Amino acid sequence: MKNLNINIASFIKRRGTALLIVGTLAVSSLTGCGKKADCEIPNRHAHMYVNDDGYVRYIESEKIEFDDYNRSYNYIDLTEEESQFYNILISKDMFRIDDNIDLILAQQEQNRSFMIYEYSYNTNSRVGSSTSYYWTNDPEHEDLTGKEKEVHYIYQAYNVKKDEDGKFIVYPSPIVEDIMEVMEEYPYIRENYYVAVDEYNVAVKFSDDLSKKAQDDKIYKKTVE
Repeated sequence: MKNLNINIASFIKRRGTALLIVGTLAVSSLTGCGKKADCEIPNRHAHMYVNDDGYVRYIESEKIEFDDYNRSYNYIDLTEEESQFYNILISKDMFRIDDNIDLILAQQEQNRSFMIYEYSYNTNSRVGSSTSYYWTNDPEHEDLTGKEKEVHYIYQAYNVKKDEDGKFIVYPSPIVEDIMEVMEEYPYIRENYYVAVDEYNVAVKFSDDLSKKAQDDKIYKKTVE
């Protein structure tokens, strides 16, 4: 979810909706990934954790920070079976769609189709020169070859169920272009729940740095399973 760059305030105003995390007091004044916050809740529970992008997940922990998420004072009570289930979600890096529906819809709205353009890049070495080819979303990039293609986004969600042996199994949804199509049957997503693909639904890699030539570590690459 590092690609999130939507204007949330504008989105909320336009949709007339409120984010789930509004009114949540995060434990932001405390620092330290390994430190724990005070908690006097006697029964088993999971706290709401929120990352910098505003995404929410519930984690059975009292740590101030959990990965990139900060603990809040909001919580839900858990039965023993629910505790096992939420721990499975954490281990599989998954969280509920409906807990994050506004942000997911906003991201999906932003993920519109776009064009990418091939360009060549010449390098010189002791053994001679060579030409490499990359893709960019900058139509004014230098050394364009004239090849171009349209890119769009696809999504995948998941469900988690117990099998006959009592083991939790993750079931992926079909690949879709609207996460709402599968949300009811597949109510969970992983952190990277969308990917840019070409017309054949093959993941693409391209430079989105319009001021520099593509470098391997600057190229977005994601494989769809």
